[in-house]
Amino acid sequence: MKLLLQMGLLAGLLAPALAVVGLTCGIRALAAMRRRPGRLPVRLLAIGAIVASGMYLAFVARAIYVEEAGGRRDAADLSHLAHLGVALQRYRCDHEGALPSASTWCDDLRPYVASQAAFVPPSRPRLRSGYAYNSALSRVQYSALSQPERTVAIFESDRGWNASGGPRLLPTNPRHLNRRDFYLFCDGYTSGCSRDRSRALQWQPRANMQQLQMDGRSHE
Repeated sequence: MKLLLQMGLLAGLLAPALAVVGLTCGIRALAAMRRRPGRLPVRLLAIGAIVASGMYLAFVARAIYVEEAGGRRDAADLSHLAHLGVALQRYRCDHEGALPSASTWCDDLRPYVASQAAFVPPSRPRLRSGYAYNSALSRVQYSALSQPERTVAIFESDRGWNASGGPRLLPTNPRHLNRRDFYLFCDGYTSGCSRDRSRALQWQPRANMQQLQMDGRSHE
């Protein structure tokens, strides 16, 4: 089994080089046959080698282009989420540590971004907002979160302005390569996660018991 995997890897690495060699040899053979007429089957074989090698190289070039384009689009989408993360931190600093309301979160963050375009990811340019807010965080105190770095704050969604809820609001089809969705966590960190693992993320905030005890004493 290990030998087969090694052979498969070697073939994958050598395939582009072999395609270039096949294309070159086919062209040279066809040129030689024009100067010295040969058998029809040999001529057809040379033409077939040229066509097959050219098609393979075109496929490889397209795959590389698609991957690079997807990578640039992914980077742009993450940049938009990062801007919303900065806006979220600025909002809570101005509101005594409270996170935005689930029903008005876009309106709440709008004064903290340069333009409304921050809510529009490049992968969904026709949406007024391409994100949704974790409704479980509505007006929650940031200091009460025990694991802000693991708690989802904003995530991708096609539901529009001020959309809020949970993983059910994710796009029907993931927007990114390898079926990934992008998330902003409460500490401002952005990351991608495959759709299969979306429900394993932390959606319900876990309370910081020490902070809750301090709040309780302050009300006594």
